Amino acid sequence: TRSATGAFGRNRKELNSMKSRKLATVGAIALSFGLLLGGCGKAAEKVVEDKTGTQIEDDGDGNITVKSKDGKTQVGVGAEMPEDFPSDLPVPKGKLLASQSADTGWGLQFNEVTAASFEAFVSELEAKFGKETFQSSVEGSKQVAFENDSYVVSVLWASTSGEETLVYSVTKK
Repeated sequence: TRSATGAFGRNRKELNSMKSRKLATVGAIALSFGLLLGGCGKAAEKVVEDKTGTQIEDDGDGNITVKSKDGKTQVGVGAEMPEDFPSDLPVPKGKLLASQSADTGWGLQFNEVTAASFEAFVSELEAKFGKETFQSSVEGSKQVAFENDSYVVSVLWASTSGEETLVYSVTKK
């Protein structure tokens, strides 16, 4: 049997990955322009929206939301869990700094996640997924990945200059 392929012979998983990268890139560009041009007000925001095809919302308190046809990205102290994040997946303890939701999955960034909280979170993931499919550790940084029939999950924890951060990526299969 042949696997389903899309444009230029790419399979669905590759296309989903490309779409996620595109959303992240558009979000990052829009956020960068939004932050750089923030002092210019609504006129600069309108230019960025027109050029990128996104909608940018700045609440004035340091929270920025970028929406496009591919999904939504939130950054700031008021970032919220995506409404469509799977309720059957564990969520780490920490302060949510950024969230991203797209057709292909979710990305979350947490601050204030201790090494002990990371290990407890990994234990929750092991209970859900079984043995990790990838593990890496260097001084001040750990990464694990899990996979089942529904999701591919990657978690990166790092402690740099006293800041402890966790990045949680969930991709739909």
